[in-house]
Amino acid sequence: MRKQAIATMMICGAVGVGGCGAGADAKGAPSESDVAETIETTTSALGAGAAPDSMWEGRFGGLETWLFAGQGLRASHCYYTLRMQADGNLVTYTPGNAQVVWTTNTEGGPKYVRFQWDGNFVIYDFAGRVAWATNNWAEDDTHIIMQDDGNLVQYAGDWAFWYSDTERGQRSAVCPNETLYKTVVYTRTNLPGSDYKYWNNVKDAYACGAICADESPTKGGQCRAFTYVESTKQCWLKNTTNITASSYTGATSGKLVTR
Repeated sequence: MRKQAIATMMICGAVGVGGCGAGADAKGAPSESDVAETIETTTSALGAGAAPDSMWEGRFGGLETWLFAGQGLRASHCYYTLRMQADGNLVTYTPGNAQVVWTTNTEGGPKYVRFQWDGNFVIYDFAGRVAWATNNWAEDDTHIIMQDDGNLVQYAGDWAFWYSDTERGQRSAVCPNETLYKTVVYTRTNLPGSDYKYWNNVKDAYACGAICADESPTKGGQCRAFTYVESTKQCWLKNTTNITASSYTGATSGKLVTR
């Protein structure tokens, strides 16, 4: 994705409550008084030191999980890897990307995966059009697992209500020296502070998440989390996941985590 098409970048020299320090108000960031009015007293489940990657143990988890280009999910014994590609295709590979096990055949431009709160597993383009979906809904303890037998399975509790039907038997491999992120997302949540950069005029939270993914450590950047503020169309990039979250109406936040 061309970042120039969706945002204007501003570099931050300090860390503030909802943005990049004292100079942020002039650039349209929420002021401290605005933040005080909108942040509630409750603390999100995405608190300081929270580790959705260990909490969910290789599953898609949290309120929602999104996958952008370069992100994915690896089976616990490392033989199978689900990857979201830059061409918009979601693919399960064997080690070294040697063989395609399963694919959504959605190549043709940048897209992202959204495992939604309602249980539907959907691939969208950045105009919001659906490219592929399981069209299954189940709100109770829903998650997707890249299994060690090569099957990608969508569960509600212990009930498998969708699967890729690619079971090949249990396999294992030496785990690659590669960090594979997924983006765990919470709505109505602010991750204050630890900003190293922000972008103006960002279309939506999905574009913000894609910017963070494109500036992740695996791509030579430092983005580990983000907060998108809908009212200002600003995307705040953070260089750590160790942030205490607060409820913030009109904000969406995400953390890049591993399994």
